[in-house]
Amino acid sequence: MTAAEAAEKAHEEWTRSRGSGGDSDGGERSALPQKGGADDAPCAADADCTLTRVAPGTCCATLCSPRAVTRARGRELEQSGAECRGCIEPLCRDPGRVEAACQSGRCVAKPVNSPD
Repeated sequence: MTAAEAAEKAHEEWTRSRGSGGDSDGGERSALPQKGGADDAPCAADADCTLTRVAPGTCCATLCSPRAVTRARGRELEQSGAECRGCIEPLCRDPGRVEAACQSGRCVAKPVNSPD
């Protein structure tokens, strides 16, 4: 496990244990309801998928390593992210290049090999 993956896992556990709502500043960082099913399905081709740094159930881009979602869900997250308040940009080590791909009807993030 890389340091970036460990930091992301720790952040997700911290968010899960404390919840994302109830801020004293009255911000809009509460969990967002998901429309439909999973964020990463269904897809038929790689073009149906995109990457996001928004963790499930939140509106801020806090992930160091992006996750794959459907293009429709990516648009929803982008729109809700524009209205999200109180977001803090995480300090992340470069996770390397990744791309979104469709595998078995689900969007997945795949590492891309360096051309070097």
